[in-house]
Amino acid sequence: MDKSFHMPIQIKITLLSFVIVAFSILIGGIFIFGNIVSVREDEIGKRSMITAHTIAELPEVQKLVREPEGWTQLNPIIENLRKIHQADYIVVLNNQHIRYSHPVFSQLGTPSSSSDESAAFAEHEYLSKAAGELGISVRAFVPILDGDREQIGVVLVGNILPTIPELIKDLKGEIAIILVLTLLFGVCGSWLMAKRIKKRPSNLNPMKFHGCWLKGQPLSMPCMKGSSP
Repeated sequence: MDKSFHMPIQIKITLLSFVIVAFSILIGGIFIFGNIVSVREDEIGKRSMITAHTIAELPEVQKLVREPEGWTQLNPIIENLRKIHQADYIVVLNNQHIRYSHPVFSQLGTPSSSSDESAAFAEHEYLSKAAGELGISVRAFVPILDGDREQIGVVLVGNILPTIPELIKDLKGEIAIILVLTLLFGVCGSWLMAKRIKKRPSNLNPMKFHGCWLKGQPLSMPCMKGSSP
């Protein structure tokens, strides 16, 4: 007695379709996440640049960055601005690369030697990326110019880029809805299609089926109609 298990064709087709849909979601998700990361990076860069411009144009910054030990007054001002603009860190440098504001208090009054700040002291503004202890950050560099349009320093605004797990956490609601709806429609569609396929050959006489096949006619042709069991 043959006790081997035979899976119905309806279930086989449904499972196959489920795997195909899941794989398609995975591939599509990789591309979508790449676009999301790119868009988020662009948004953070623009926000950092706006913050740097705002700080570089403040009269207090232009005044204190030229004073000896001006960091004692400037750093608290910059820290408040950092919180308002929700930046991860803000560094103000004078023309001698001395830090007049910094998230680490012990770094105030010390020279900066960052490799990506040189162009900013030639009156260039730009964005760069740097890896640090907290992750990869987007950094906006904007020169500080006085009333005579002479450069007197540089403002650096940095914001940490979100990681993939953080993005998934932020978008978990949208991701869950898309997954559920896609899989639901995919599985239901596959089940109905498999049910339809299963019904069609059931009314076809094997000899009739063989004749249609020899003639090269598809099973949907009229030759299937009226066949006896």
